[in-house]
Amino acid sequence: MIRPSILRGIAALTLLVSSFTTAGAQGRIFVNNDEWTLDASGRTQAGSANVTQFMRNVASWLTGGTSGSVLIASGNFGFPTAGIGGDLSTGGYTFTTTNNNAGANLATFAGYSAVFVDASTVAAVDNAQLQADLQSYVLGGGSVFVNFGTGVLSSANEAAAFNTFLDYFGIQAASSYNGIAGVHNTSTWSTEAPYGAALFTGVSGLYSNNGNSLSLAGSNGAGYTAQLFGDGLYAASARASVVPEPSTVTLLVAGLAAIAMAARRRRA
Repeated sequence: MIRPSILRGIAALTLLVSSFTTAGAQGRIFVNNDEWTLDASGRTQAGSANVTQFMRNVASWLTGGTSGSVLIASGNFGFPTAGIGGDLSTGGYTFTTTNNNAGANLATFAGYSAVFVDASTVAAVDNAQLQADLQSYVLGGGSVFVNFGTGVLSSANEAAAFNTFLDYFGIQAASSYNGIAGVHNTSTWSTEAPYGAALFTGVSGLYSNNGNSLSLAGSNGAGYTAQLFGDGLYAASARASVVPEPSTVTLLVAGLAAIAMAARRRRA
């Protein structure tokens, strides 16, 4: 029979592992002001190598590694399957695209490491429910990439389609398009902490054409750490480092002590 002291130790260790698992969940958000960045025009303007490296950087940051499953819940040209699908698949990721957005719900999101959405996703589903589902998905450890500037809705409606969701994580999109177009020099963004190195290393330029500028005006009820790049062209937000609660540390110490005591008695 397993001694109670050993059981207590196992319980404490299990709790610790659980807390580390929760802390390790990604729960990250990346936002692009304009969908042209990833499409064929963006590749031509900024260079295919830049877009490919950027796409793989973002996918790695969102999923926490060099592999994972990605859902492209959009039928918009800003998420071209041929382009970014190739970038993802050759980079070690699996991806699925739902061109009719039938899978734009929490039950479907849960099967993926990251989900890519835009206004064309909203057009086929209830917007309030989609935003609630995205929030639940991120809080559960999933990651989201949002493209703006699609023109699928008006500029104000496009911002409203995701601002309730983004607000909770510290980000907001402007209600009017910014008129900014051209290739943006991103070569120094990799030096900008905390997320620049992960997102922009090896990327010297990216293209955009009239998107929704981003800000850190969100209420940030989740307590995330958010960051802007290029004066609002891109934004990223992720959970702050999780420090174990004192009670968790106490249980861990008790569990280790119980296991050590049981081991000494067994040797005696």
